Amino acid sequence: VGERVQDFAYSLVRKEGENLVIEAVPRPEIETGYGRRILWVSDKFVMTRIEYYSKKGDLIKTQVNNGITVSGNGLWRPRKVELENLLLGRKTSAEIEQRELKTDIQGDIFSKDFLESERM
Repeated sequence: VGERVQDFAYSLVRKEGENLVIEAVPRPEIETGYGRRILWVSDKFVMTRIEYYSKKGDLIKTQVNNGITVSGNGLWRPRKVELENLLLGRKTSAEIEQRELKTDIQGDIFSKDFLESERM
């Protein structure tokens, strides 16, 4: 499940190498923590970089996706995701060693109770 594209206004900023640089601004009636995002979308339709801006216009977070590979179902996915929170001065890096897509996951697995339980 991706984002609800109808909740944002998108505009092409520029082309940068094999990427389209796109601005995503939430529509006025949509509540979000960000004033806008700048998305780098590759020719494989993968977001390779995302910049998150505050409602005041300050850059507050960046995300870089690397090691783009095609999954078994034909979707392009990153193998490494690096996040930098510029407000808190923190960096997080996640590397995906194995990806298994299941369609039979129950919705309650994403509940607060389940995530705080020891079943994880």
